Amino acid sequence: MTLEDLIYKPGLLTGQRVLVTGGGTGLGRVMSEALLLLGAESTSAGAAVQWSSKPRAS
Repeated sequence: MTLEDLIYKPGLLTGQRVLVTGGGTGLGRVMSEALLLLGAESTSAGAAVQWSSKPRAS
């Protein structure tokens, strides 16, 4: 992604802080990248879920 891909003015979010939930993958990651390109300070938060077919030991 580059600034040319965005419809917003470069520097629009300079000095702003943004928290993006789910920012590790998919739409959240793309949004984080766009926010950084626009000058924001972006922090991403996400949860990794591990699935297993084995039951947990009690």
